[in-house]
Amino acid sequence: MKNIKQIFLYLLIIVSLVLIIKTIYDSRDIGSAREDLSSAQESLQVSNDKLIEARAIITSMEKKIGQYEIRVEMIRAEMDSIALSFEKTHAKNWDDLQRIKNELIKISAKLRELRKKNKEFE
Repeated sequence: MKNIKQIFLYLLIIVSLVLIIKTIYDSRDIGSAREDLSSAQESLQVSNDKLIEARAIITSMEKKIGQYEIRVEMIRAEMDSIALSFEKTHAKNWDDLQRIKNELIKISAKLRELRKKNKEFE
C-alpha cells in the first residue's frame, strides 16, 4: 500500500512538473505571439500611411495630367486656327470664306473655354 501511495505521489509530482514546464513554454509562445501581433499592427499602420501618401500623389498626378490634356487641346486648336487663317487668305469663293469664318468662330470659342479651364488649375 505504501508503494502504491509512493508511486501515486511520484506520478503526481511528474505530472505537476510536466504541467509547470508546459505552462512556462506556453507563456513564452504567448509572449512571442503578442510580439508578432504588435509587429503586424505596426506594419499595417505603416502600410496605411503609405497608401494615404500614394493616393495623394495619384490625385496630384491626375490634376497635372488633366492640365496637360487641356494644354494639348489648346495647342491643337491654335494650330487649327492658324491653318484656317491661312486658308481664309486663299479662299476661292464667298461660301468657302464663310465656312472658314464660322470654323474660326467655333475654334475661338473653344480656345476661350480651354483657357478658362487652364486658369482653374493654376
